[in-house]
Amino acid sequence: MLSTSNDRPTLPHTEFSDPKQSPLLFLTARMHWKLISLPAIAAKQRNMDFGNLRLNQGVDLYPELRCGSWERDRGKPGTVLSWTSGEGDTEILRYLLGAAAIDGLVYGYPNSEYNDESGAKSALQDIVDFVECHPDTHRMATRYDLPW
Repeated sequence: MLSTSNDRPTLPHTEFSDPKQSPLLFLTARMHWKLISLPAIAAKQRNMDFGNLRLNQGVDLYPELRCGSWERDRGKPGTVLSWTSGEGDTEILRYLLGAAAIDGLVYGYPNSEYNDESGAKSALQDIVDFVECHPDTHRMATRYDLPW
């Protein structure tokens, strides 16, 4: 379980010497965080992602993503991402980008290819609207913003 001290999480850390191990922050089946860190991989190249195909289905992503954001602020993973924001996920999107302080969000359809239909456009527009309302803290990614 996560424990907090002054609203900061205390996480168990595990070092792996096998370079084939993924240098990502991940959530185990028992909902415990472990930070896998390899000295050869810079922190800015480490990503943490956690999400659900349907954000609006009552899955509580906040504790894990907020914890990842705290760790990012301490120089652990470089970015914290979530997925998949679809049409109608406006409130959870605002919550994750705002309160959970994640860096990015995958949008579109949870189980199918993206196309030029209104569902994907609506999901993207929610992100654009949030960024436009928070220009001091958020911006749209560009092709130069490599996630790792």
